[in-house]
Amino acid sequence: VGFDAEKQRFHCPCHHGLFDMKTGAVLGGPPPRGLDTLPVKVENGEVHIQYQTFRAGIDAKVEV
Repeated sequence: VGFDAEKQRFHCPCHHGLFDMKTGAVLGGPPPRGLDTLPVKVENGEVHIQYQTFRAGIDAKVEV
């Protein structure tokens, strides 16, 4: 998923899904759910993101 700065939205090149920049909600295309969120925390000025993988192609957020 890449960011389209001109249109202020995220774009998935695989199936041409479009997602809202602020909420991750689906704006267009075939994705059954919005962008998945990940746990984030800031420690000592560093951003730490807990990477997770979720099943694609379903409307529920199911971790793999």
